[in-house]
Amino acid sequence: MRTQRPAGGQLGRPASRPTTSVGTHRLLRLAPAPVVSWVGSLEARLLRAIRPGRRRHLKRLARFIGRFRPDLPPERRWEMAVRCLDGISRQGAEIALGPRYLRSRYLTIQGRAHLEAARASGRPLIFCLVHLGNYQIAPAVMVSLGVPITAIVYPMPKPADQRNVTAFRQRCGVATLERGYGGAAGALRALRRGRALMLSIDERHNGRINAPRLGRTGVAEAGNISIAVRLAHATGALLLPIHTLRSRGVHLTLSIAEPIDLTGEATGGAEGRLRPLADPELRAGIDRLDRVIEPVILDNLDQWTGIRSLMKDRDFRRREAEPASAKSGAAAQ
Repeated sequence: MRTQRPAGGQLGRPASRPTTSVGTHRLLRLAPAPVVSWVGSLEARLLRAIRPGRRRHLKRLARFIGRFRPDLPPERRWEMAVRCLDGISRQGAEIALGPRYLRSRYLTIQGRAHLEAARASGRPLIFCLVHLGNYQIAPAVMVSLGVPITAIVYPMPKPADQRNVTAFRQRCGVATLERGYGGAAGALRALRRGRALMLSIDERHNGRINAPRLGRTGVAEAGNISIAVRLAHATGALLLPIHTLRSRGVHLTLSIAEPIDLTGEATGGAEGRLRPLADPELRAGIDRLDRVIEPVILDNLDQWTGIRSLMKDRDFRRREAEPASAKSGAAAQ
């Protein structure tokens, strides 16, 4: 795992998004925040109009949303799919705002009391992020609140996106660790040096979305959600679930949930090592964290960029390929 201070990357692996060029980003830095967000939305609308494949993708996405919201009529599912892609494009443009976004009236922060209580405890902090709203701003918001944070990131598939996000993180003073071999050791070092950690726990890794479970079995025992729980047991860290939601246009709300204490004051930080995944206490901690994030995601599927990755998830693709008899047999078990 390489340390980059400050640097850029992608928090987890949500589906790829339309690319706003580096030159366009530099111009957008001069524009008012609502205009910047509108440009992102315009990009999504233009792509929908000129690319036949985009409308086919929206239809598939709307059908997939129906798996989780069968109560909604088809037209509502279509609207949710359109809002999902609109939000992804807005996010790609909005990071051009850099620190200006963090100081604007368009950003509201909820749960400051939870953050202050966690900081007052003197224990290490691990922020558990999900890909809702404009998740890219979350580490930068913590820096603006005086939290020394290190974000665990993945390299982005598109060079232009990588350069744009890198520039955003540099301007906001965000330090990053690139996820890879030796990642847990790097994260432990950051926590022991007094830095808070932020990682996305609904990332796509090795062909699957590891959290939330969404009715699947076994998946949450892998990926960043298990890393967060193992690090909490090793260091006595508090887990703080965090997400952003878009109310309208450029307006965002960042919410910090109540801290999750998996170890207790007396034993916090006493182990100093990562437990094996088979440990029942780890599994209980993973279940507890999964129960916190799943309802938030299900209530805001139109803002969850991970749903596009979930469509490619090998568990769901395998289920699609199963004959109807096999599906009904599995459901009966």
